[in-house]
Amino acid sequence: MQKLKQKINLLQQIIKKIEKIDKKIIFNLVEKFQNVLNLTTILKTIQTKRSTYYYWLKVNHKIKIKQEQYLLKQKRIESLCKMHEYLFGHRKITHLYQKIFNEPITKKKVYFIMKEKGICCRLRSKKNKYHYQQLKSQLKIVPNLINQDFKTYKPMQKLFTDITYFKTPQGFLYFSCIIDSFNNQIVASHVSNHQNKNLVLNTIKKMPKLKKPCIIHSDQGSVYQSLKIQHTLTKKGFLISMSRKAAPRDNAVIKNFFGQMKSILFYRDPFLFQNPMTKMKTIINQFPAFWNKKWILDKLNYLSPIQYA
Repeated sequence: MQKLKQKINLLQQIIKKIEKIDKKIIFNLVEKFQNVLNLTTILKTIQTKRSTYYYWLKVNHKIKIKQEQYLLKQKRIESLCKMHEYLFGHRKITHLYQKIFNEPITKKKVYFIMKEKGICCRLRSKKNKYHYQQLKSQLKIVPNLINQDFKTYKPMQKLFTDITYFKTPQGFLYFSCIIDSFNNQIVASHVSNHQNKNLVLNTIKKMPKLKKPCIIHSDQGSVYQSLKIQHTLTKKGFLISMSRKAAPRDNAVIKNFFGQMKSILFYRDPFLFQNPMTKMKTIINQFPAFWNKKWILDKLNYLSPIQYA
């Protein structure tokens, strides 16, 4: 009996030290003293109704079941995503889940679990909205100054630039080129295995110094919309012009050149794309010299671009 009183006193002392009693503390106290005190005595000491305790116990049991079910759903969704190499999005995974496990689950729940576990579809990742807005703020579309008037009477008045690609077994090669509409001469070019700002900047670096302002025309590609590239061009004395949206004819001078270039290269080597990257790079780098010195054009009275200049 004395031992029982000691335990009750101990329980009372513990309660006095606790500022706020919540259900978690009550469960812990019941668990600690249930071997030495009966439930009625414990609840009476901590001033909690028996009905309240059983209600909390019932709720706690339901929460545990829900947690177990949620963990099971997580494991199932993870296994489905892994099974399909993370190529399926939440809609397909939802369909498979319902079909395989014969259990209803919402698309929203599947998407939440996939996002939580970092197992979303990796085939086409969703672009970050903030990143897109940030990128958009660094781009600028300028008016079309050419308006399909390609005629010039002097060299270095109207230049046209664009990028084309060549496939190789090791990947793609990108060819950036600037051509003068006066005599179709390749003024500058650069080859890289990356289509980015550096490809265009390296092409611009090879340009001769301008004596007078000159128009340089491109399409609305994001590389040409870059403020860094536009700043580099204006600093060198260029007036920037851009094609209208979805209007390749606005940049016809260089589009036609790329078509002729590929026709010539394919005629020379029908298996052009089977060449290794290093050989392909050499072939592309050698082409501007061939074009400028040897390729005669009827509009130039059957002279090569350099001969006509």
